Amino acid sequence: MLLQSNHKIIFAALLVWSTGLLVGCNDHFNEVPKPSLTQPGVTQSSTPTGTLRDKNGQIMRATPMVLSGNSEITDAAVADALSLERWQYIKSLGFNTIRLCLVDPYYELQTRWSYWTLQETLDEIDICVNNAQAAGMNIIINYHSVGEIDRKGENMDQAYAKNYWSVLAPRYADNDWVYYEISNETSFEEDTYHNPVFIQAYKELYDIVRAAAPNKQIIVFSWNSVNFDYQAIVNHFDTHFDWNYTTIGYHIYGSYTSTDKIQGLMQNYRVMCTEWDYPGSQWVPDNFGGNYLIAETMEELGNSWADWRHWGDTALVEIRDVLIPDAMQKGYWWGAGGNSAPTASITSPQDGASFNSGASITLDASASDADGTVTKIDFYANGTLLGTDTSAPYSYTWSPADGSYNVTAVATDDQQTTGTSAVVQITVGNATPTNIVNADFELGNLNGWSVTGTASISTDAQSGGSGATITDKDSKLYQQISVNPNTTYTVSVWCKKVDSQSGINIGVENYGGSTVSTQSWSSSWEQVSVTFTTGPTDTSATIFASPQRKNRTHLVDNWTISISN
Repeated sequence: MLLQSNHKIIFAALLVWSTGLLVGCNDHFNEVPKPSLTQPGVTQSSTPTGTLRDKNGQIMRATPMVLSGNSEITDAAVADALSLERWQYIKSLGFNTIRLCLVDPYYELQTRWSYWTLQETLDEIDICVNNAQAAGMNIIINYHSVGEIDRKGENMDQAYAKNYWSVLAPRYADNDWVYYEISNETSFEEDTYHNPVFIQAYKELYDIVRAAAPNKQIIVFSWNSVNFDYQAIVNHFDTHFDWNYTTIGYHIYGSYTSTDKIQGLMQNYRVMCTEWDYPGSQWVPDNFGGNYLIAETMEELGNSWADWRHWGDTALVEIRDVLIPDAMQKGYWWGAGGNSAPTASITSPQDGASFNSGASITLDASASDADGTVTKIDFYANGTLLGTDTSAPYSYTWSPADGSYNVTAVATDDQQTTGTSAVVQITVGNATPTNIVNADFELGNLNGWSVTGTASISTDAQSGGSGATITDKDSKLYQQISVNPNTTYTVSVWCKKVDSQSGINIGVENYGGSTVSTQSWSSSWEQVSVTFTTGPTDTSATIFASPQRKNRTHLVDNWTISISN
């Protein structure tokens, strides 16, 4: 499916049901970690049947995110894909996989739309892969063109897709978080899949990806219609594909409501539903498999799946208000919720308390569990485990170095479910905020700042008469500042973009921890903030601003830093 989020234009040609044809996607249009010892994305069974499971043997439950330079794809949707916090939020909803839809092949093949080339998109894909790793989620990289052969017959040779994957396939070949979905609803007509020219071209496309990533799980086809004769199509490729590392993808659109074709494939092949939509969408079969939501049918089949939604739905309304309540009510919910989490609270010290250097501090906490028992409380300061108490009253005595600390208590119950207290911030010794030199650029120059690439003073300011402008993704405006060890700071800055389809990274590095950053995509002045906690011996940190795309200009002004409360 390909969705224009602003105008809801259905791009796919509508085809007749009676001939077995079906519209496709309706009303929608760094460092790589070493691979796991398990084969990437392959089930633990030695027989490649059933469904695609991830490297941990888990069914994959996915929802889409999008990358595109087209103006019809909202900045908010693209920003979601680039935000680690959004990945973590989606994981908290019970998903373990993101289907990353690269939709610009659709726009580029149309020639009349704006788009990013693959080379222009690679940096963003890298960010998404890094987000997947950081969140502990699988990522399916999906070449998301739609009906490209139906629209332009010359694409029968798959030349564009071959060139695309010849660049993309080697890039994540050894990353076992990443799966490749090499096509998407290539044609709405079943006859295309029996065309000898297409069959040969698709085999060549597969071979390009397989040669570059010999142990990568490849998802093929992702047909749009459940009306197709799946087995007849697969027969053309049966002896060519390496089925140990290949999964058949399919979408559930059409009039057919039985699962027999899917179950037939599952006897001999590994399959995954790479797209299903919610009731009310025009081409969703009613009560597919006898259920209101297709997710329930997928769970009954033990089939990995990805839902579909409007790109503009960054609030995930259908997931929160339809899918999860239905799954919980009908008993097919796969996520947390069967056991109530325990609650924890720090009773002493109070939030904002200060202590002299060398003080011995006793942390006290209470905890309860509505449907079980609390087995322990872990005490943390700035994310580091201090100690554990396994019986009430829960406490831990601690003599910290000077600095600022965010203290939490984490309760664990008899079902290994956890609950975390509110943060209590304490200060030990003399922890004072640092200063940023020329933070408001009112000196009319960049004194105090270092520059890599292109940056200059601008008269476009959030306040006062001067701000700073930064251009190009290889440019960085940065400053080393003094900090106290073991102290939590918040850095804030006002930003706005000059060019469309671009964001700016605001971050902190070299402070004793991994680089932390946030993004701004606003075309008007917007204040963004980053919080970081220094290491036990660190006395400096580097704050920075850097655009995400080439030849894109951003403005920054009025930096501030404070100790977090």
